[in-house]
Amino acid sequence: MTSKNQLKIDFIVVGGLHMDDFEWATQHFEEIGYTLAAFMLDIDGYHWKALYIKTDQLTEAIQKGIGSILQNLIG
Repeated sequence: MTSKNQLKIDFIVVGGLHMDDFEWATQHFEEIGYTLAAFMLDIDGYHWKALYIKTDQLTEAIQKGIGSILQNLIG
């Protein structure tokens, strides 16, 4: 696959969150143009990881490639 065919998605992963941290993180990242796209419980069973994707790329990411981003976070 050439670089022209690869999906480029701008994203931020935030780890070590408690559930009440999501409100702060979401507000902070929305201000700079990112949207909460997914979250998952971390391996410790207590903290959370959040995936924020650039808002203007969200639809394309969901249609074409968010699964691979999430798979990389798990692995």
